[in-house]
Amino acid sequence: MSNIHQSLDVKVIQKSFPEARELYLLPLGDLHWDSRYSNHSLIERKVAEIKENNYLTLLIGDTFDKLFFSWLLKDQQGDDLNVALTTVANLFKPIRDNILLIMDGNHERGMEKKVGFNMGEALANVLEIPFIRGIGVLHLRVGKYRKNQTSKSFSRMNSYVGLVAHGYGGGRTKGAKANKAAALGDVMENCDFSIMGHVHDPNLIPNSRLVYDPQRKTVYAREIRNVILSSFQNYSNYAQESFMRPSPKLEYLIRFDGMYKNIEILERRM
Repeated sequence: MSNIHQSLDVKVIQKSFPEARELYLLPLGDLHWDSRYSNHSLIERKVAEIKENNYLTLLIGDTFDKLFFSWLLKDQQGDDLNVALTTVANLFKPIRDNILLIMDGNHERGMEKKVGFNMGEALANVLEIPFIRGIGVLHLRVGKYRKNQTSKSFSRMNSYVGLVAHGYGGGRTKGAKANKAAALGDVMENCDFSIMGHVHDPNLIPNSRLVYDPQRKTVYAREIRNVILSSFQNYSNYAQESFMRPSPKLEYLIRFDGMYKNIEILERRM
């Protein structure tokens, strides 16, 4: 038996929407809800917008803020953990069917290492939504595939495959952050898009790679849309003291076509 292909412990979330002519995804990242700098009113508006328009969404990690041990002490920073978990769960319950997944973040992991409890995972359990650590594969199957624009027959659904991850490390420059996003989209060979957060600096980094089709004996370019999400934090003292720039309040509404395989991404104000 060949060992070239080995199954890996990477979680896959697959959702099918055979009747959809198009699908919209508005991903959310880095809420940091229990921080005193978290913009609760903006988060609440985004939840209402997702519900009103029936957008899909996901939480890319750092949904909660507690990281350092001193922050775990009650009244040290923002909401306490019980209030934060209950409040966020109640906020997202009306749209839990729209939430594809909840990612682990470095803030949730930091707290878990100290106390053995992961707030992100607890939220996912309450809402009964898949929880992902590390890297996750998001596979969306949309509408009915038409071979070409003149064809009247449909054969199968359009498949859109993406990689999602919270992100890692520092990096102050745009280039360093963009390179991380491009690297994520380059991890898996049949990736159409990637989504990450963590760096609090929204950006859209398109890329492409060569793909060889052995059946047709041709080489073609596969486009990859790499998205970095903004955060929902206001300009904190820590950011100012560290000479960090404030995060642009931009978001990305991703449209997946159900008729022809096509991804359109709208950059807009949050």
